[in-house]
Amino acid sequence: ESLEMKKIDAAKFSPFWNEIIKSLREEDYISNR
Repeated sequence: ESLEMKKIDAAKFSPFWNEIIKSLREEDYISNR
């Protein structure tokens, strides 16, 4: 298990994930209760 690789993957994936969250919120798939 390479912790460094996981950190790198997280750093690459984070902006992408933020875009997904934003688009999901716009589509009302996520409800903030």
